[in-house]
Order: sequence, then structure tokens, then C-alpha cells
Amino acid sequence: MKIGIGGTILIVLGILGACFWHLDVFIVLKGIFPILFILCGGLLLYLGYGEIKEIITQRKTNKKASAEKVDQYRQEIENLKKEIERLQQKEVQEGIPSWMSKDIDLKDSDESISKSVS
Repeated sequence: MKIGIGGTILIVLGILGACFWHLDVFIVLKGIFPILFILCGGLLLYLGYGEIKEIITQRKTNKKASAEKVDQYRQEIENLKKEIERLQQKEVQEGIPSWMSKDIDLKDSDESISKSVS
């Protein structure tokens, strides 16, 4: 309660003082604003520098992660190429590609079904 009353009294005295000495108040404000701008600007630069530094660090980590992914994808492509070559060699050794032999088996089974039906 005492704090509220004290605050009210100070506000009233401040308003009265600004009314009677308004020219002096403006002179003081003219001197305070440039100093306040310099201090606030310095604070913002400091905070902005920390944020920029954090962004640069994140970009470096993202580049490292994407480089690792590229290496992983290259390795996967090499593995798939080796698998394709292995399958092609297997088909050459067997003489008939595996996908063709399935079609042949299906044709033979269709003919045998049609013969058994007739």
C-alpha cells in the first residue's frame, strides 16, 4: 500500500515538474536520447552477433551432414551396380535370363492346361 501511494505521489510531482520546467526537460531528453540510442544499438549488435555466429555454426554442421549423405548415396549406388553386374553374370552363365525362363514356364503350363481341357 505504501509503495502504491509513493508511486502516485512521484507521478504527480513528475507531471508538475515537467509542466513548470518543460524547457529543461526537453534539453535533458535531447542529451539522453543519443546516449540511449548508442547503448541500445550496441546491445542489439552484440545480440545479433551471437545469433549470426549460431547460424554460421548450424550451416557448417548441415554441410557436413549433407556431405555424409552424399557419400552414403554414392556407396549405395556402387553396391547396386555390383549387384546388377552379379545378376547379369549369373544370367550369362545360366544361358537364359531368369525373367525369360518364367515366361517360358507359363507358356508351357498354358499349353498343357489347354490340352488337358480338350
